[in-house]
Amino acid sequence: MTSAVVAALDHLVSRVIAAAPLPAEPFDPDWRSPCEQGAPWNDEAGEQRVNWSPSLRPSERLEALVGLSRALDLNLHPDIEAYYARWWSAGLDARAPFGRIRLILLWNEDDAARLVENLLGHALWQRRQRRPFTVFVATVEPDDGTFISVENESGRVLLERAGEGPLRTLAASLAEFLHALEPRGG
Repeated sequence: MTSAVVAALDHLVSRVIAAAPLPAEPFDPDWRSPCEQGAPWNDEAGEQRVNWSPSLRPSERLEALVGLSRALDLNLHPDIEAYYARWWSAGLDARAPFGRIRLILLWNEDDAARLVENLLGHALWQRRQRRPFTVFVATVEPDDGTFISVENESGRVLLERAGEGPLRTLAASLAEFLHALEPRGG
């Protein structure tokens, strides 16, 4: 694994856990996760929720990403593999120097498959536009059509607008970008 990305992500996750030890997500019995903590419970509105905490994945390799590499006939940047293969987690809310974001992480294996499906569509669009392949890692909040991605070839972190492509470079590497983030409440 890319140790700089792992160290930066681990540091951010530890700060998120310290700030909000057991956040809750809506409970879906068909969408279980290794990061769920305890039994589901009902909130004030009667909706079922479950507490969760980021959970280390048991493997440094995410098979869904191996399939993506094969399908696109390219090698994924090691930072991308390290980022997505490290933790099971719901999205993590953070403050970036330019505003609020939500890191995209994987809830379960099915979520990994869904990410790959989305990335395949994204890659096909980029190829038609003759743009370099990027992998999204975060959304910008409030949603204005922009998202944060890692350029596969260089590892640069970019701010992109859906349907338009890169707007600007945010960091030279994913580790640098992650180090600049601060945890924030939902």
